Amino acid sequence: MRAYRSSLLSSLMCCLSLVGLVSQAARADNLESLSDIQNAAEQHLRSVLPTNSGTVHIKADNLDSRLRLSACMKPLEAFLPSGANIGSRVTVGVRCTQGTQWTIYLPLNIESEVSALVLNKALARNAAVTPQDVTSQVQRIQGLGSNAIQSINELNGQRLKRDLSAGTVLSPAMFQPELLIKRGQQVTVLAMIGGIEVRTQGVALSDGAASSRIRVKNLNSAKVVEGLVDTNSVVRVEL
Repeated sequence: MRAYRSSLLSSLMCCLSLVGLVSQAARADNLESLSDIQNAAEQHLRSVLPTNSGTVHIKADNLDSRLRLSACMKPLEAFLPSGANIGSRVTVGVRCTQGTQWTIYLPLNIESEVSALVLNKALARNAAVTPQDVTSQVQRIQGLGSNAIQSINELNGQRLKRDLSAGTVLSPAMFQPELLIKRGQQVTVLAMIGGIEVRTQGVALSDGAASSRIRVKNLNSAKVVEGLVDTNSVVRVEL
């Protein structure tokens, strides 16, 4: 009898173990694939990129393997959060709206392969970049291709913000408009009054690039006015 009970107990334990395994398998089958979530985020981001983005590499951060999300009853929905900017790193939301509802946000990295201008020598702050200073090379950069200077024509009227070393891939953030007028410089103030062009002399109270707005002190009246930088010696005032 004791042997029979022992055998019966062993059989019962075995059945319980099998039920446990089946239950675990069922729970696993009811979980959303983490790789599917990452793929949904990557595909959505690629779909909203500008059509002229060129060769773009998108990679979502790996999700924590311990994450457990119920399997969605319909295709996953991916979206860009309100106000999101597409830079070198972007957050994309993925959600399930049917069955057990959930939303998760994934950071993604963006890299692009572009033909960019690279400095072939070191240049100092405030230098103008000439065609002799650069070579065009295919580079893999962070973010989209717009983060790199691809044509020397983009640098017309631009100056470096800081010292740069040879081998630097040029980007718009490294440049600022060339100053046409400097603070304290004597300028011609040009205004149109009743269809008549009036010119007077003034002093610039701040630096100004082309088309930028600066304050100028009229030397005759001592009145301070605002105008737009027209040339390296003329400020146009609208009256």
